[in-house]
Amino acid sequence: MAILSKDSVEKKWPQAEINAALARELAGKQKILPLIVGDPDLSKVSFLEQKLYLNWDSNGKHIAEEIHKMLQIPEPLEFS
Repeated sequence: MAILSKDSVEKKWPQAEINAALARELAGKQKILPLIVGDPDLSKVSFLEQKLYLNWDSNGKHIAEEIHKMLQIPEPLEFS
């Protein structure tokens, strides 16, 4: 998961980490699911136009369910 916030899209090192994760995904080595927190300037993260991403809505269960779907895990997650 790559977390994008106003601070992360403004700094170079988070951009480098996001780009590295995307490169690994393109190589078939991992999947990433960007999580948008707050209202960052997403024009600085051009790959999001063609990528599934989620907006943080303070609902961790929803995020976990989406990760579960993305990974195609056969068994449903249990939440207390």
